[in-house]
Amino acid sequence: MYANALHCDTMWGKGKRSLQNACMDYRFLFVHVPTSVRVSGSRHEIEMGEPEPTKFSFALECKRNTEDPGTMVYFTDRKIVKKILYIRCFLEDNYPNWETEETIVAKPHLSIYPAYLIEFVVNHLHYVSPNDDEENGGSMENYRETDAFTLDELRPLVEAAIFLNVPNVRDAIGFVIKQRFKDKPMIDLIRYLGF
Repeated sequence: MYANALHCDTMWGKGKRSLQNACMDYRFLFVHVPTSVRVSGSRHEIEMGEPEPTKFSFALECKRNTEDPGTMVYFTDRKIVKKILYIRCFLEDNYPNWETEETIVAKPHLSIYPAYLIEFVVNHLHYVSPNDDEENGGSMENYRETDAFTLDELRPLVEAAIFLNVPNVRDAIGFVIKQRFKDKPMIDLIRYLGF
């Protein structure tokens, strides 16, 4: 998976602008998570969630390489973090009382995925996995925001969802990808997935 993620890094140049703009558009159209963005020096800082009375903060430093000034993404809402297994598992292992006590994780975790991909995943935590959608059986109507992206743009999105370990968002993006290949030979999907 890590090798694939690095491979996707070379693809961002091609699809980054349209995907990034689309993610920013979706922030205003479909946002379910309160966010604020501020600039600190040459760095952007994004705050995800509502600050809580009992202080809580976990940070991801999003930078593709050492020359990238990066973007800090701060998670300040425990309700959001509970749905992101990458962060939740780290906290449960290292801060067993993180849900009730003040918890400030001083050292940010590194993400090779840009902040706009992290934001997209977090802003779509409401997605129901097609595997759990008994009523609709996984309808594309449920994922119309994701369906707007090209295949080249969907790959880094699904890998960001895998990195954050958010199964419902991962499965939803995977469902959209699968629908794109339903009338094509299986070998095309295998090549797309990098096998």
